[in-house]
Amino acid sequence: MSMLDGMSQCWWLSQTCVINWDAWAAVGTCAAVLVALFGPAIQRLAVRRRVNAMFAIGIKADLLSAMNHLEEMRRRFSFRTDSDESWYEHRSITKGGVRADELQSFVQALAPLAEQDIDLTRWSVVDLRLASKVALAIASLKDFRSIAVWVGSIVEDDDWERTSNSLRRALHRASLDVVEANLAAARAAKHIGQIPIPPQSKAGMMTAGTSLPNE
Repeated sequence: MSMLDGMSQCWWLSQTCVINWDAWAAVGTCAAVLVALFGPAIQRLAVRRRVNAMFAIGIKADLLSAMNHLEEMRRRFSFRTDSDESWYEHRSITKGGVRADELQSFVQALAPLAEQDIDLTRWSVVDLRLASKVALAIASLKDFRSIAVWVGSIVEDDDWERTSNSLRRALHRASLDVVEANLAAARAAKHIGQIPIPPQSKAGMMTAGTSLPNE
């Protein structure tokens, strides 16, 4: 005996079959209830995925550009405080010249993302986890840029070690947050087949759990 016996004593209909129409009606009612309950939720999920993808595609180029610039900056500037070379590097970015101009050019290159404004009134159904990662990346970039611009305006730095540590920590934090936002945007965008998840770079191997350097 199977569950089908409750609705019909023989599955293949014939002259001797006995169909329990009440049972079939109950099954139809249950199916209609399930559709009514889960249909709108499934539709909302599909719409949210599409909106997430559109949101991510709109910002993915700036995220990827910022990630590459931050990684290049980490290669060119150490912002450390443990050697004479560190002191000379700090002097070179506060006294004008090639190195100072190089740092400020990186700061300007981060502007397309740092000057973005996440307006959730335009993206009312976008996933808040995705939006929060992007917003955090933008905030971290703004913090780093403000410190870097301030460093470029210093005349005499009475505490160069503290200044270098502030730069290093802000750069590290911005790198982590931009990588996280870039990966989240790539995952969202793949739902409409626009872009693959980018390959892991050295900066991309960092995760949100990576500890910040000590001052």
